[in-house]
Amino acid sequence: MSLERMFEDLEGRLAHLEAQQMRATAEDLARGERAQVPLVDRLRGAMGARLVVHGEPGVVVDGRLADVGDGWIGLVENATAARNLVPLGAITHIEGLAARVRPEDPAPLGRQNLRQVLRDISRDRSVVRVATRAAVITGRIAGVGGDAIDLSRSPTGERGATGRSAAIADVTVPLGAILLVTVSV
Repeated sequence: MSLERMFEDLEGRLAHLEAQQMRATAEDLARGERAQVPLVDRLRGAMGARLVVHGEPGVVVDGRLADVGDGWIGLVENATAARNLVPLGAITHIEGLAARVRPEDPAPLGRQNLRQVLRDISRDRSVVRVATRAAVITGRIAGVGGDAIDLSRSPTGERGATGRSAAIADVTVPLGAILLVTVSV
């Protein structure tokens, strides 16, 4: 082998090693950057995408991501157009979430928390289905407190079998127990 070919071979090996080192550094930087990205920013980047969200056993929502709020997401089911609110703390895993990110909005006050959304639903008098670990309760939201909601299981607002007004809560559900709220359309 000539001396010239040997130097060319060494230069080629050095270029290859430098390229490998640069690629490894770039991958390491990308991993470090991704480690800084919160789930909510990835969810914002997936607005309009079809996701399958899993929670407690039996709680699965398949729909288009329509809202990302402060501590919750909203999905619209394709088949029924029902709106589903899922607290982020109730999610065990998500299928279909892309790696792309949308950074936090500069005005975070524009995002509603779950209590505010539930108050809006209460004003609309929409029928809801609230899933907890222990039960699924259907009714209308009679009131939203600081850490709980009151549900009236009489969906039409008439007096129930006990003769009590529907304005009196039949069931009180702590916000921390909510796994899923489905709003009928």
